[in-house]
Amino acid sequence: MELWRRAANPWGQDVLIGISWDLMWAAVFAGLAFTLAHAVWAKWLAPAASTDAGGGSSVAGLPAQILRHALSERVFHWVMSAAMLVLLITAFAPVIGIQFAWVTIHWIAGVFLTVMIAYHMIHATIWQDFWAMWVEGRDIKAGIAELGHMIGRNGTEVPKAAKYPIDHK
Repeated sequence: MELWRRAANPWGQDVLIGISWDLMWAAVFAGLAFTLAHAVWAKWLAPAASTDAGGGSSVAGLPAQILRHALSERVFHWVMSAAMLVLLITAFAPVIGIQFAWVTIHWIAGVFLTVMIAYHMIHATIWQDFWAMWVEGRDIKAGIAELGHMIGRNGTEVPKAAKYPIDHK
């Protein structure tokens, strides 16, 4: 298996142009192995979490479900996800040998993604609280505490995030 792709530049020198496409299969294998290991961990090894068996909210006066995102925001994220998946498939399928008319599909998905990004930038800047996305010192401290909690320092007190936690900003 070749690890690096090389080519000659206009002056005839051998230059590195990227990682070998053969490594894509190693990345797919590593991703599947991680998914399988996580599924095994979640099913049999993860600590049991307490759940509310009543089906309602554990806090009086609150509904069982709270709408966090409006329909327009959910549609935006699904269209953006679909565009990204189409771009990934149409970019890598020809490389691994699956031949189909991919250029038009790839181009249209790219236009959709560009429009969705422009919409998001305008929407987040004008109609939403722009400063809620600004990273401040307390966000960095909360992110460090959250990271410590994730790696097993359970004694670490994780402060309550504002609207957006540090990993969402």
